[in-house]
Amino acid sequence: GFPPTYSPLLGLQTASYHAGFHSTLASFLWLSGSELSQAMLVFGQMLNACSIFAVYLLCKTMTRDRSAAVTAAWFNVIFSPMPAYYTSLGRYTQLSGLLILPVCFALVYFSLKQSLSSKPYLTLRPGNTHSLSSIILSAIACGGLFLTHYRVLAFFCALVLAYLCVGSFTHLRRAVFGRWIYQRGTYLLLISLWSILLT
Repeated sequence: GFPPTYSPLLGLQTASYHAGFHSTLASFLWLSGSELSQAMLVFGQMLNACSIFAVYLLCKTMTRDRSAAVTAAWFNVIFSPMPAYYTSLGRYTQLSGLLILPVCFALVYFSLKQSLSSKPYLTLRPGNTHSLSSIILSAIACGGLFLTHYRVLAFFCALVLAYLCVGSFTHLRRAVFGRWIYQRGTYLLLISLWSILLT
């Protein structure tokens, strides 16, 4: 559970800030049986190591090229041994959000790809369980990202917006542009609503 407040250590009014990170750290602490200070350092380095997989997944999702994804992961290993230091020093909470971001994007990307092969208003019907499961998985991941780090959620929203803008330019001169916008917008709305409900 969470205490009602972090005071006198922090001047925050709520203790649910970065709840996703704190719950995973608490689980690691419980499983390892280590002291808090030691467990936090080990857990932080485990998060640093997991960034290799996050970089691979994000690159593979965006380029659909396995060799590019492996190259990006190797660049992460060789040139950035401490990815937690990208935007601020030692922010393990932000790093844990950055590890979730590629998973969210890959699931939303897959869901939006599904939107072109089905009618959005049929998504919640029993016969269309593939689309429904992709929407629910996307919503769970996005809810987890929201609970882990708000700033990284803003990064994710900007990434999805950029993806939609680029995709809309490729469909702009086709007759299916309106259908493309409608279907993807419907899927994003469903993912957002499920995510808010779960959160």
